[in-house]
Formats: sequence, C-alpha cells, structure tokens
Amino acid sequence: MWSTVHLKRQDTHLPLCGCAESTFVSRGPRASRWLRRPRWQLAALLACVYRCLPLRLTHPADERARTHTHRRVSRVDAHIMWRGDRQPLPAARPAGPRGSPRLPAASDDGGGNGTMAERRMSRWYFGGLASCGAACCTHPLDLIKVHLQTQQEVKMRMVGMAVHVVKNDGVLALYSGLSASLCRQMSYSLTRFAIYETVRDMMGSTSQGPMPFYQKVLLGAFGGFTGGFVGTPADMVNVRMQNDMKLPPELRRNYKHAIDGVFRVFREEGVRRLFSGATMASSRGAMVTVGQLACYDQVKQLVLGTGMMGDGMPTHFLSSFIAGGCATFLCQPLDVLKTRLMNSKGEYTGVTHCLRVTAKLGPLAFYKGLVPAGIRLIPHTVLTFVFLEQLKKHFGIRIIS
Repeated sequence: MWSTVHLKRQDTHLPLCGCAESTFVSRGPRASRWLRRPRWQLAALLACVYRCLPLRLTHPADERARTHTHRRVSRVDAHIMWRGDRQPLPAARPAGPRGSPRLPAASDDGGGNGTMAERRMSRWYFGGLASCGAACCTHPLDLIKVHLQTQQEVKMRMVGMAVHVVKNDGVLALYSGLSASLCRQMSYSLTRFAIYETVRDMMGSTSQGPMPFYQKVLLGAFGGFTGGFVGTPADMVNVRMQNDMKLPPELRRNYKHAIDGVFRVFREEGVRRLFSGATMASSRGAMVTVGQLACYDQVKQLVLGTGMMGDGMPTHFLSSFIAGGCATFLCQPLDVLKTRLMNSKGEYTGVTHCLRVTAKLGPLAFYKGLVPAGIRLIPHTVLTFVFLEQLKKHFGIRIIS
C-alpha cells in the first residue's frame, strides 16, 4: 500500500502513495522542498489516509491507487528513486470501475496470454458440516427406513409405517435419535469427505488434469471404509435410538442422547459390542462413498465438459441426484445386513450367520426398504452436495492460478 520516497539532496524517507506524490512531489523540485518541513510531511500523510485508506479498506481488489502511483512516476522519476534501486516503476495496470476486480497483467499466468483463473478448494471439515445439514432435513426418512428394515415380516409399507409412528408416539418421534445421527455424520461423513477431498485436491494440484475415474473409485472406497469404521459406535447408537420406540416399554434402552448411548454401551456391553457390525458398516461406507463422491465428481466433470451447463446449482443438483441413485443401489444389501447386526441382541453369531438368515427370506429381502432408502438417500445426497458447494463457494480456500 505504501511506497518509500527518497528525495535527492535530502535523507528524508516518507511513506507516500500516489495521491501524496501527485499533490506534492510531482509538481517539481520546489514542491519537493515543502516536504522538508514537518507540518507538510504531516499534511502529506493525512492526505494519503483521507483519500486512499477508505478505498483500500472497502475495495481491496481495486488497484486504482496503485495505478495512479505508477502513472505519476514518469513525471517524478527525476526526483524519486523507488526503494533505492534507481529503476522506474513498472507500467501501470489497467483498472476497471470502482469495486470491480483488477484486470490481470499480461504475465499473470506466466505464459503471457493474460489469463488468470480463480477457484475454491474445500476445507477438510466442510463435508461433515454439509452432511449434518442434510441429516437434519432427511432424518424422518432415515427413521422410517430403519423401522422397515428391522421388520421380521413385511407388514407395513413406507406410508403406513410413518402413520403408525406418528399415531403412537407423536410427530416429534420422527426425529428420535437426531443427536446420534448428527454424531454419526460428524464422525463417519467428516472422515470420508476429509480423506477423499484432501487427497483428490493434492493429486489434482500435482497433475495436469482431473483424476481418472478408477482412482476416484479406489480413493472413495478407502475413505468410505475408514469413515465407516470410525463412525460405527455412533451409527449403532443411531439405529438403536431410532428402533427403541418399536420395543415394549420394559425392553427399551432409553438412551438420553448419542454420547449417553455410547458410554452406556461401553460400560454395559464392552468395547467389542461398541463396534458390532463394523465390517458391514465399513463395507457399506465404502460403497456409499464410491456411489456418492466418485460418481458425483465424474458426472459433474462430464456435464461441465459438454459446455451446456455451467458450474452452478443445476449442475450440482443433476450430478448429486445421479450419484444418490448409484449409491442407493450399491449399498442397499449391505445396509440391510448392517441394520440387522446393529439392532440384534445376540441372535446372530456373525456376518455369515446374518447373511444366511436374511437369504432364507428370499433375494428381495436384501433390498427391503429400497424405495424409502432411495427416497432418503437421494435427497440426502443432493442436499449434502448443494450445501458443500455453497460452503466451498463462500468460505473455501481461494486458489489463483
């Protein structure tokens, strides 16, 4: 913001900008002698603060003050040596109207073609915040899905189950276990989004183009598997709290909230029980992350490559809708097994036993609750990525290349 002005025949150094130079120095040697007087030095500083400081505070991208300084240098070069290097200042850069971004110089990109691109990178915790926002909107659908999947026999469909829950326990019962759901998103989703987006951005910054699809799939599978394991305790408490209202009053666990549920399971059933169903939860997390994150990135890349749509809300909605459908189809069998294992009270000896018992009900038993799962997961995916893109747009890390 400031430049050091050195006057010949004098050892005076003053912090001046373009307006002060135009007021005093640019008028010739006689005007420069005014700056030897302390009162005129103070006047120069006050003039600079009055004229330039508000402009730079309110419009930091506006370069008119710097351009003004550069434009004056040809008139005061005989009297001013810029920081002692005795070289004239660089040529002025064009500036647009007040408040508009600066027009880049011809060498801003290093290639002389005058192009400069700005993009936003996601912060590592944005995925968890976006997932929490989506979970608050779709939690009733998740609760109905858990109720349908834990039926031993198909007695009620989605609408009937929703009416049954509201009639017996009230409307607020649709948000039973919301604290556990948010706790799960801040462990499971935060981990998988942080791994996937951090590694993707690191690899994208070192390569010449976007990652191939198979690398996105492998990265999504690794991030989802890790996130599924980390989020298993909160996921188990979430399933139990949602299914608690179906049990008789004497058999209900009555967890106060997610943290209370985790501590009670640890104290009453041990650490091993806390990670019951971790295999299914991790496998399901890998499939969901491949369907959501990898497919979303790939579909978005293909849509933007057509040139028919820009990087806006319609593209985000279309890409996330397709990704949600892929994730629902891929993870539904594992989701059924995971829900049964986490809600069990010891009737299953392991994953294989649960698989055999479920298979006796027929092949469609693995896709029990597919419609409510899709109705829940697709809006959840859409809301998650819409929230994530908005967080990235307004609060992301600015990268100028």
